[in-house]
Amino acid sequence: MNDINLESICKVVRSFNNGKYVIIGPENRNIQSTRLQTIVNTITNTIVAVLPVPPKNSYDEKEIKSNFNDAKVKLMANGTVLTLSFFENGWKISTFRGICMNNIKNNGITYQEAVIQVLLNYNFNLDNLDKGISYTFIITHPILHPFETKCSAVFVQAIDIKKYSENRQDFNHFTVQNTTNIPEQKNINIDCGELFSNCNRAYTYHINKTRTIYGYIVYINNISYAIESSLYKKIRMIFYGKPQENPDIIDSRYKFLKGINEFICNIPQLIPHKTTTYNVINETIDRLANDLVFSKVSDCKYRQNIALRYSQFKYYNNYSEKEQVNKAKSFIRNIVNINDLYFIIDWSSF
Repeated sequence: MNDINLESICKVVRSFNNGKYVIIGPENRNIQSTRLQTIVNTITNTIVAVLPVPPKNSYDEKEIKSNFNDAKVKLMANGTVLTLSFFENGWKISTFRGICMNNIKNNGITYQEAVIQVLLNYNFNLDNLDKGISYTFIITHPILHPFETKCSAVFVQAIDIKKYSENRQDFNHFTVQNTTNIPEQKNINIDCGELFSNCNRAYTYHINKTRTIYGYIVYINNISYAIESSLYKKIRMIFYGKPQENPDIIDSRYKFLKGINEFICNIPQLIPHKTTTYNVINETIDRLANDLVFSKVSDCKYRQNIALRYSQFKYYNNYSEKEQVNKAKSFIRNIVNINDLYFIIDWSSF
């Protein structure tokens, strides 16, 4: 390695947590391999996998625009970036921050099960892969990515581990051509103004069934930036965010939704294949509204939290029972703290 003392790093890692493997990011920002990070065996001081560095989510729009003439742009996919590398006598799945994720479950499915189901669509055979190469893909699976309806994959890169270990200066030296049946993630031609305009209008485009744009990955000076679209931001906050345990804490991430009402109303347009979920949410809200109006006691602290706030609107009692129920439904739909609804609704239906 040219700019990393593996032996000293591995010694430090072992002294802290006795970990056998560790992910090490790029040390030198002036070489092309700044896009890459490595998984290192801390016992043998050797590289066992090479994977991409996560793109930056924070950026200066003016800086992007001023350097856009030298940029390379790829379409963003709604998927998970996974790297396959052969060590410990088998093909191991790694993410940006996770090592040996094969048996880790997400939404009830392991990463290995998801990868196998996705790659079956491409007549993909692990026996045909070179064990000295790290292969990176973006996989999309409806269980891991509820917004999607089918399995798909995109080839990102293949890195010769030995060549990378010998010389990280030349990207072309250690990059291997795609020999799989999986389509490549290709560069696209787009104007900078159009890129940001598309991102800003993506949610409206999708609702109107014009087109679906998740965003773009922009490469400038060997650094990648994730330019998320307005559509993807909503998807990420709805499906990939985690609610706060304390219902009194309003997470600023969820303020973006301006309450749950917009999301619920747009489910049939935003996520057509989740219309059943739309009905489930409405039925849940109907039941909760009746509980509020007719003062049914619940052991759920999140429901109690809603009931306490609802009780402050005492003038609702002046309305008929039917009108009170409708008022309660509106109240629930416009709750600012979306965390409550994460706990009172059965989100497993997603």
